[in-house]
Amino acid sequence: MLEVLKPLKRIAKEYGKRVRFKIASYLGDKRIKALFSPLERFMEVDYGSEKWLTRKEFAKLIYDSEIMVAPLRHTQWYEGKSALRVGIGMGMGIPVIASPVGEQKYVIKHGVNGFLARNEDEWYNYLKILIEDEELRKEIGLRGRKTAEKELSMEVNGRKLYNVINSLMED
Repeated sequence: MLEVLKPLKRIAKEYGKRVRFKIASYLGDKRIKALFSPLERFMEVDYGSEKWLTRKEFAKLIYDSEIMVAPLRHTQWYEGKSALRVGIGMGMGIPVIASPVGEQKYVIKHGVNGFLARNEDEWYNYLKILIEDEELRKEIGLRGRKTAEKELSMEVNGRKLYNVINSLMED
């Protein structure tokens, strides 16, 4: 989360009330509010829910978003994280900028169906590019949706699981 703070502050100063930042997770607690409250001077900040969100609740919360950011810390715990939330955003056609951590680094093809940001400058640059280039934003979102349909859907993964179970039973 911290690696995206300075870039968001720069974006907030440059674009002001034309941008809105929404925290879409149960992390809308006091610690998160303390981190992001300095942004409130420049932009609207929605701290989201104070409870864990189901997939449907998460999708409802982000449905009107134009860009999704998915920062994760580079720790052993986060390396084991799935790309579920990124997949939901991609499935909704929302272009994603994410940390190259966990499954996110495999789902997102950098510059094709999303962006992988490794440092503060990259977070800032990819946010700025997507804010300013509506056509690119739509194209990245569309490619992300196609990726979600082809690689992340329950139907596709259900078939993969079925094939794995069948191959184990044949042995």
